[in-house]
Amino acid sequence: MTNLNALTVDSLVVGSYTLPIPEVQTLVDHGAITIKHGIVRLNKGSAINATLAKPTAGTDDYKMLVIVAITAQANTVTAPQGFGNPLTSCVIEGEDVGTFGGAIGDALTVVAYNGAWYVKGMHGVTVA
Repeated sequence: MTNLNALTVDSLVVGSYTLPIPEVQTLVDHGAITIKHGIVRLNKGSAINATLAKPTAGTDDYKMLVIVAITAQANTVTAPQGFGNPLTSCVIEGEDVGTFGGAIGDALTVVAYNGAWYVKGMHGVTVA
């Protein structure tokens, strides 16, 4: 058995696709989510209004963001281009805001594909 404790992984290739290293971003005020792959922590004593930038088709495909509330606030995450529907591979008109229910641990997970964010899962979040 190989001990991997001292191993630093800077990329992972699966088939012909190179998986990016996850990043972490902490928002403490209203603003843009600037990372495209990793975890975003919403951490403010009042609700945060965050904006999710549109992913780049091809470049950002299959990148995943987990956006989690670490304070009990009714945060919102807006995707100005709307969230996509993976069943139809199109953006759903009018579904562009994820509203968090106001509990610690509320979370929204989105995956990028072909220039849109698709909702993979959510806990305590409503998308409309």
